[in-house]
Amino acid sequence: MIHKTKDYEKFNFIEGNRFKINHGHVRNLVNSIKQRNLLQYRPIEVDSSFGIIDGQHRLLAAKALGVDIYYEIKKDLTINEVIALNNSRPWGIADYLHFYVTKGFVEYIKLKDFCEKNNINISVALSLTIGRALDGRVNFREGRYVFPEDKLNVDINYIHETISVIKRKNTYSAYVNSPRFWNGLARLFNHPDFIEYRWFSNLEKLCGRIGPCVSLNDYTKMFQDIYNYHQREKIEVI
Repeated sequence: MIHKTKDYEKFNFIEGNRFKINHGHVRNLVNSIKQRNLLQYRPIEVDSSFGIIDGQHRLLAAKALGVDIYYEIKKDLTINEVIALNNSRPWGIADYLHFYVTKGFVEYIKLKDFCEKNNINISVALSLTIGRALDGRVNFREGRYVFPEDKLNVDINYIHETISVIKRKNTYSAYVNSPRFWNGLARLFNHPDFIEYRWFSNLEKLCGRIGPCVSLNDYTKMFQDIYNYHQREKIEVI
C-alpha cells in the first residue's frame, strides 16, 4: 500500500545506504518536481522503522518544496537490497566500500585503512589490490573482495615522492590520481633490478617528459624510458 505524508521527520537514513547526499541531484529533482510532480508514481521504499531503503534524494527534494512524499513500507526489504534498488543512479566503488565497511566486512575495512594510511583514493587502492581483472571488480561489488596482504608489494612512498617531483616541476599534474598512472609506477618499482637513485636522478632531469597517457602500457613505457635514459644496463618492464 502506498502512503503519503508531509511529516518528513518520521523517516530516517539507514547506516550503510549511499554514504553521502548528492546535493546537485537533489536540486535537479527539485527543478523536475516544480515542472511536473511525479512523486506519486515512484514512492520511496522504507522498512518497518521508516528507514529509507531507496529514495533519500526524493525525500529531501519533497521536503525542500513542502509537497507530499509518497512511500511504501517493505517489511521484508533489507539494506542488502539497496544496491539493486539504485538502478537509476548506479553505485560507485566508494558507495560499495562504505556499504560493506558499515556491515563489518573485515576485508573492506582493511582496504579503507589502506587508503587512509597511504593517503590514496579508493580507485587507486582498488586497482593496486585487484589489478585489471573483471572478476575482481565483480567480487568487490558482491562482497567477495579479499585484501591481498601477502601479495601487495608496492612501495607507496616511492610513488608519493615521484608525484611530489612531478607537481613541483610540471604545471599540469591531474593525471597523477589515475589508477593507470599508479599501476605503471608500481610495475617499474616492482622490477627486480629497479634502483631507486637512478629513477629519481633521471626523473629530476626528464620530468618534463611526463604527462597524461591513454593506457597502462603507455604509462609504463614512459616511466621505463625515463628510467633507462643514458643507462648502459637497461631494464624492460613491458
